[in-house]
Amino acid sequence: MPDLEDGDAVHAFRERLIEILSEFDPDELRPTETRSRRIRALASGKGVTSLETIVAQKLDHERAAEFDDQPDPLCRSIWAFLNARETFEDAESFHFARQFRDHRKLYDAFEVDLENATPLDASSVDERALSIRIKQVLELRPAISCTVRALDLPKTDAHPASIMLIVRHGGPLSSVYNHRDDGRRAAIYYRPPNEATLIYTPSLQQIEVCADSPLV
Repeated sequence: MPDLEDGDAVHAFRERLIEILSEFDPDELRPTETRSRRIRALASGKGVTSLETIVAQKLDHERAAEFDDQPDPLCRSIWAFLNARETFEDAESFHFARQFRDHRKLYDAFEVDLENATPLDASSVDERALSIRIKQVLELRPAISCTVRALDLPKTDAHPASIMLIVRHGGPLSSVYNHRDDGRRAAIYYRPPNEATLIYTPSLQQIEVCADSPLV
């Protein structure tokens, strides 16, 4: 890596990187471009605070300090992607949930009928027990995994303090045809990931549900 204080060295490094990338076909670069978009999404705008919020909750002091030592938001996002992928993905889910709330892409809210709203935080959620219960309700086969991640959402100007649950499980088995180099086609079977985000706000006795599809 060049000295970031040396403008000429940084420029030379950037030009060399562009030269290397230009040697690849567009198809070969597509996965890199996809990852780059994900990283940049958490390095600008509300993505920065989304990543910082989740890092503060999920990384230990030593790793959080290493994250903070990175020179700028883009470098911090790259560091999280490379060194704390699960935390990075949780931050992505948090960021998407914020966008759902703001833009109503696919979003619903339900009141919780409770006589007394009990104060809760993420540490009080039994993630394993909840994931088992979700598998039972969704009637997922034992081989299909389901995970739950609980995160505290701090109070903001727009929203009271809340708890966010990220639910991930395997979707229905699907397949695509792969065109092989010899011209033959072969089916590739896979199980797409399903993800839903639930946000519980105790003070409002409300649960918000965010997802890409109503089928999740």
